[in-house]
Amino acid sequence: MVLRKCNIIRLILPWPEEIQWMINHTKGNKLPQTMRKMALGATVYHIWMERNMRIFKNRFLPPELIGHKIQGDVAASWLDFNVPLIMGMNDTIPLLSTGDC
Repeated sequence: MVLRKCNIIRLILPWPEEIQWMINHTKGNKLPQTMRKMALGATVYHIWMERNMRIFKNRFLPPELIGHKIQGDVAASWLDFNVPLIMGMNDTIPLLSTGDC
């Protein structure tokens, strides 16, 4: 789900290969690399939180809601990260809805 939101179309890989793919595709500070880093961090965080809720509170969120939380965190992080850059630039905001990570 998160890969699709980032316009990354590929099969899910075993964990060590996922890590290597991220290392290879997040070098640098350009927008796609930065968004991928933010998406990975938000994904790990929300999966960990879901795990804790299931284990300690016996509560389960639907996968779609977890995906929306991840997307919201990435959007908020991107805005916080780029506030000085987007002041007065309305054309930058649609990036968040198109899913270009």
